[in-house]
Amino acid sequence: MIYPFIFDNYNSPARIRQMRELENSYELKLDVPGFSKEDIELSLNDNIITISGKNSNNKAPEGYQPIYRSFTIKDFVITAPAPKKIKESEISAKLINGILTIIMPKQEKEQKKTILIEG
Repeated sequence: MIYPFIFDNYNSPARIRQMRELENSYELKLDVPGFSKEDIELSLNDNIITISGKNSNNKAPEGYQPIYRSFTIKDFVITAPAPKKIKESEISAKLINGILTIIMPKQEKEQKKTILIEG
């Protein structure tokens, strides 16, 4: 485990499934059922990841009367601190079958620098 991670909205239709550290990156997976990639926005600002979704299909057809509904697809916003040393310009995301996967590549470790002392 990297560190306590999530500022999650428990009333949200989106749920964070897992975050794991891989050899060269961090991977964050979220369940976002009913959302398309056009409905989701991902941003990184001041080391905070914000994932938001706006349901573009929120209107029921005219005359539609639901008999039973297990959940409603509503808008959501999830924010979380990003891992410290990532390549911000190389973050990528993909949405497949209602699962949003965000890959945050790690920065290479800085080489130890030896400084010459003059005198």
